[in-house]
Amino acid sequence: MAKTVQLGSHVILRDIEGSQRVIQVPEEIDSKIKFMKMTIPTSVMHQVPYGSTYRLEGGRWERRKPITLANEDVAGETENTNADLAQNNTAQKLSTEEIIKMKASNQLSGEELIKTIVANSASFEGKTTFSQQKYIAKKQKKHIQQITIMEPRLVDVCDTHFLDRFMPTMALRFDYLSSLLHQSGCGIATRTGQPRVMVWDDTCGLVTAAILQRCGGRGYVFRTHNQSYKDKIIRELDLPENFVSSLHTLPIEFLLQYARTSEVERQPEGDESEDPRWWKDCEYLREPVLLPETATKVCRALIEERHANRTIRWKAQTKKWRIFEEDLMDSLVGAIIEESTMDQWIEGVLPLLRAGGQVCVYVQDFQLAFKFYKRLKSGDKDNCENAAFIFVKMQEFFLREFCTLPQRTHPLMNQTSTLFSGFLVSATRTNAPLATMSPDSPERPRKRSASPNKEDSIKRTRSSSPDPQSNQ
Repeated sequence: MAKTVQLGSHVILRDIEGSQRVIQVPEEIDSKIKFMKMTIPTSVMHQVPYGSTYRLEGGRWERRKPITLANEDVAGETENTNADLAQNNTAQKLSTEEIIKMKASNQLSGEELIKTIVANSASFEGKTTFSQQKYIAKKQKKHIQQITIMEPRLVDVCDTHFLDRFMPTMALRFDYLSSLLHQSGCGIATRTGQPRVMVWDDTCGLVTAAILQRCGGRGYVFRTHNQSYKDKIIRELDLPENFVSSLHTLPIEFLLQYARTSEVERQPEGDESEDPRWWKDCEYLREPVLLPETATKVCRALIEERHANRTIRWKAQTKKWRIFEEDLMDSLVGAIIEESTMDQWIEGVLPLLRAGGQVCVYVQDFQLAFKFYKRLKSGDKDNCENAAFIFVKMQEFFLREFCTLPQRTHPLMNQTSTLFSGFLVSATRTNAPLATMSPDSPERPRKRSASPNKEDSIKRTRSSSPDPQSNQ
């Protein structure tokens, strides 16, 4: 049975030009939706199958077969040229007022109106086939109101926000997103079948939503963040409840505090049921304390209510933290914008990756990507057994779309499109200890630096070997 649109769910609307946007269907069936320059009643979308196409015909939205733009059809050869066409506005017999009047009367459909306009064009027959299609496509964009209702799949949501330059998703294309999930081993590289993934997401929840969908409700996904974070795209995908319930958020400052504590401080003070010592110095895990009875009865009731809410929140945080401390991470995934965030991530998150785990980070800045690449390569370069990370790669993808119609195959020139999105840095963790050097510190000298290099050894061999001419 085909999936249908429900009230309160999200859909992707696409017009005849190919422009699309993610929109939430209102809860009230009598409300209306604004999309581009069109106003669509909510009742049009209610319980219709995904992929349906509607057009405004005679003042009503009716389900129709989708119309493609004329310049997207296959063009044949023609012997006409546009050299003799008059460059004035006398070719169209219908005036602007007459066209507006016919359109407002709702007696003609969009296709019939375009046929009428074409029939009253004196120069249409003398144009080339390419020019005729461009002319028809221009009129289609202007006079046909058509929408296609699409399901909010991950690939379509990613492409929609990639084309929207006002959406802060770091210009993350779907080819980068798929490679980010693949090279991090997200949901696959696990020891117990329950993946443990840690993610930093500066793409409004796009990377986090992709990980939740890939894990399918298995294991745990920990999202680190600063004081605030955005998760709009997680809601747009309408993920099942068991997928979203596997997501846990952790502030990066407490991960840094955890990374700087010793093993002794992480142990319970006395009995195993007691909390670790460092919890007392951690605001995130410190148990809330009820204030003494020094206020009036009215204020006392409010204080006790706030304390109860804080206690509930504290219990949820401690439960989440104990789940976090159970084991190391199988995958580390990041989409990072700022350099300060990258430094915090290197210090607080990299030590949490288990041996055999994979890490993959997407950044837009070359210097930031190279800094992380150099950090992963900062092990013993002469002995692979002592390297903390292997298979370290830094990649950049290039994408350009082409028009492949006969006789006019050419790249699509779009000034708003992004040819280069960013860089991917990936690696695999070994059981060797992490290097303690800072990513900004100079590289360590090699162990074999004192030994002669290859050129010196060759010169020494040549100088010590006998000269064949001298023996003669």
